[in-house]
Amino acid sequence: MLLVYFICGVAETNRPPFDLPEAESELVAGYLTEYSGARWAMFFLGEYGNMTIVSAIATYLFLGGWSGPGVSYLTGLGTPVWGLIGNVLALIYFVTKVYFVCFIFVWVRATLPRLRADQLMQFAWLILIPLTLGNILLTGLIYLLANSLGLPNWVFLIVLALVNWAGVAGFIWWVRRATTSATLRAQAPAIHAQRRESAVPALQLSRSIEGDGSK
Repeated sequence: MLLVYFICGVAETNRPPFDLPEAESELVAGYLTEYSGARWAMFFLGEYGNMTIVSAIATYLFLGGWSGPGVSYLTGLGTPVWGLIGNVLALIYFVTKVYFVCFIFVWVRATLPRLRADQLMQFAWLILIPLTLGNILLTGLIYLLANSLGLPNWVFLIVLALVNWAGVAGFIWWVRRATTSATLRAQAPAIHAQRRESAVPALQLSRSIEGDGSK
């Protein structure tokens, strides 16, 4: 679910590779090309503010929020000073996790090319929505199975983690395969043209050799 949420968050904030509605300076007209100075900076500030909010929600829901080593111990001592130190440490953990998710946003922006509108809709309807519904169904089935067998919660968490990591590995494999096939299709005309150009001198050489032999 973290992967699905992150992809949907990237698309909702109009970040690359899902920034087709805005596309920044590639568009001929629009607020990103017409404005400059402080007005242009305000639009970018709003974009990065949305990215920070999405990262904070992801941190709270999936990454444990402000939890980390030493927070529970310091806040459980019961003294105001150690409680304050524990709260400051929790804030540091939370901000660090938010910055890490923001780093992933920037990393994706610098890595992946922009998708077309049809590719975005195909990706949403054929992959994201079935993956989300299947994850919800599978989580419920595993939870009911663990309760019916009387298994402890840590077994349920381990099985669910294995299923999620298997899904992430399969998704990464599918993306690499789709990217490789798309790259090969895009490079096919240039490869064929290069082969034709390299075949022309060889054909001319063979014809000249045949002509010399006939003489």
